[in-house]
Amino acid sequence: MDNQTLLLIIAAVIGVIIIIAIVAALMKASKKKEEQKRIEEERRREQQRREAEQLREENKQHDIDVRQRELDVENRRLEAEKARLEADRKESTINREEEQLAAEREELKRREAKANELDPDFDEKSGKRSTAGAAGAAGAGAAGATGAAHRDHDGHDGHRHDGLGRDDHRHDGLGRDELGRDGHRQHDDHAASGAHEHDARAQGQEFDPRGQGHDHGQGLDTQGRDVQEPRFDENGNEIPPRH
Repeated sequence: MDNQTLLLIIAAVIGVIIIIAIVAALMKASKKKEEQKRIEEERRREQQRREAEQLREENKQHDIDVRQRELDVENRRLEAEKARLEADRKESTINREEEQLAAEREELKRREAKANELDPDFDEKSGKRSTAGAAGAAGAGAAGATGAAHRDHDGHDGHRHDGLGRDDHRHDGLGRDELGRDGHRQHDDHAASGAHEHDARAQGQEFDPRGQGHDHGQGLDTQGRDVQEPRFDENGNEIPPRH
């Protein structure tokens, strides 16, 4: 084997070694690149997990807010429904009252028509009452009432006339004596005194508590003073009686 062949063999071995080294270096670089890619992918996934978790937390809070708003909307809807039902109830009540009022109005019209039908003074053409007939009826009624009052005064009111045409008030305890003077019947202990006082006044005299009449028409009090005289002076002092 000559030197040239040996050199070729050595060169070939070195070439193979170089190729193997290059392939190994490429494989290592590729593996490292894959590892780096895997690490980056894992890091990206972790970041995505954190973002997803944060988003879920935000969604939970937002869900709570949405649920609260949904409840508020539902409450408002229920209140609106309640208000609508209340309005329907009030409207129904108003309708019933209107129907009742309409029925009462019709009843009033029927009663008015019946009254007009019974009233002889009502004129169907003019739709009004005849004032002349109404005035005549009122006058006749007044005359009848006046006649009844006179009849009651003359003989139906409980008063009787004696033989001299004098009234005898039996119903109120009053009578006239033989001189035509009024006197109170003695219903109690003061009746006799009242009759005596009335008899004294009937003779143009005033009666005082002591049972005496006075010609001058003025009575005396318990101290002998005329009832017409002042009892107190301008200073408020009592004036002594005159004797």
